Amino acid sequence: MGRTGREFTVRTLFAGFDLPYDAIIFDVAPSITLLQTCAMIYAQRLLIPVAMDVLSLQGVGAALETAKQLNGIFGTSIHAVAFLPVMVEKQMQMSKLVLTNLQKLSEATKIPVLPETRRDATVAKAMRTKNFIVDHAPMSRIVEDYTAAFNALLPILEREAHVRESSAA
Repeated sequence: MGRTGREFTVRTLFAGFDLPYDAIIFDVAPSITLLQTCAMIYAQRLLIPVAMDVLSLQGVGAALETAKQLNGIFGTSIHAVAFLPVMVEKQMQMSKLVLTNLQKLSEATKIPVLPETRRDATVAKAMRTKNFIVDHAPMSRIVEDYTAAFNALLPILEREAHVRESSAA
């Protein structure tokens, strides 16, 4: 991928194929790679999951900074739409620390924090059986948590779509 414009590869590949979908989700590793850069340029909107550790919290800053740099370099409008706390164990001091700092970051950046997802052994069990969580254990608390997070995210995305449509008109 040593060619000029390689950062737009995903945008070029998906052009036209994405039309029938309301949303496409790219789940990329929390490291700054070409794949992540391509996904960010294509998606323009970021949902940033935040695990309950300090490195994940630092990763939020790196993702926001990367978006800012890409916007400056390529004239894109990449931005975070929400933070999603994942693997939360409220009784653990580290979870409390990360959630407190995430809330402060949310207030400073005006990026909302979605309802958190708790740590749940169901995730590992579903992975071992190679099933989606919702297929493996549809009544589990993790499915309940992700449903709540999605229900909070949906109005945010709808507002964004409305703003984009209004500014395009």
